Amino acid sequence: MGVDMKKLLATTALIASVTAGAANAGEWNGAYAGVFATHLTPGNNTGVGIQLGYNIDQGNLVYGGEVDFSKFAAGSLAEIHGRIGTKLGSNVLGFGLLGLGMNTSGSPRYWVAGVGAEYQFSQGWGLRADLSHLQIFGGASSNNIRLGVVRNF
Repeated sequence: MGVDMKKLLATTALIASVTAGAANAGEWNGAYAGVFATHLTPGNNTGVGIQLGYNIDQGNLVYGGEVDFSKFAAGSLAEIHGRIGTKLGSNVLGFGLLGLGMNTSGSPRYWVAGVGAEYQFSQGWGLRADLSHLQIFGGASSNNIRLGVVRNF
């Protein structure tokens, strides 16, 4: 069963359009939701995903947490991350993340660490890119590249 990217994007846009009180560009406090394209290496493992999170904006320091779900042809991954970052200008956030994940079949479990950036191009809307390293406990490792769109509320 594949994920229909058009339906995923349309659903996210619908949720975002009915949500009141969107954040202003350059403000990072509050909840966010997003969709992303993802690619795991080594191999040809490309998929799509969704993420939900919450940021606390304290001057130049922004921190919070997020959960995400990624669907690939060969399976699915679920992750939970802590995230901390700094403002790199009026509309750019650079961040690091650290968390845990698992294949949704229950194993293998892994830790994940990464870096990324988000650019708010309009009131409440942003583009996000991150690169993460996934290390299976007692096993192999992988790298994950994600590019997506985020709606800040």
